[in-house]
Amino acid sequence: ESAHRVFSDLRQAHLQPDRYTYTQLISAAERAGEYEAADVVWREMLTKSRHVVPHTVMCGAYIHCLARQRRNLEAEDVLETMKARWDVPRNAAVYNALIGAHVRAGDVPKALHVYDRMQKEDNIMATEITFAVLIRACEEDGEF
Repeated sequence: ESAHRVFSDLRQAHLQPDRYTYTQLISAAERAGEYEAADVVWREMLTKSRHVVPHTVMCGAYIHCLARQRRNLEAEDVLETMKARWDVPRNAAVYNALIGAHVRAGDVPKALHVYDRMQKEDNIMATEITFAVLIRACEEDGEF
C-alpha cells in the first residue's frame, strides 16, 4: 500500500517512472501478494510508457510474479516476448522462475524442457538453484 502511495505521488509530481521504478513496483506488489497491482503496473508500463523498454530484471520480476500464481502460460509468453519483441537477454534467474513454476504445478517434464531450452537457445549455464529445484522435483516425481 505504501509503495502504491509513493507511485501515486510520483505521478502527481508529473514525473515519469523509469524501468527501475516499474521493476520495484512489480516486485513490491508480488511480495505483498498484490498480484493484480503487479498486473496493472505491467500493463501500464507496456501501454502508457512508450519511453520505457523492459529489461531482464523487470521481465524476471514479472515472470516470477506470474509463476507464483501458477500463470505459467503467461510467464512463458513473457519469456518469448523478451527475445522476439524487445531483444532483451534472458538469464538464469528468469529461467529458474519459469522452471520453478512448472515444478510447483507438478509438471516436471515441462520444467525439464525449459531447462533444456535455457541451455540450447540462450546458452545459459544452470545455477545451483536450477539444479536443486530440478533434482528435488525429479526425486519427488519418482524419477531419480
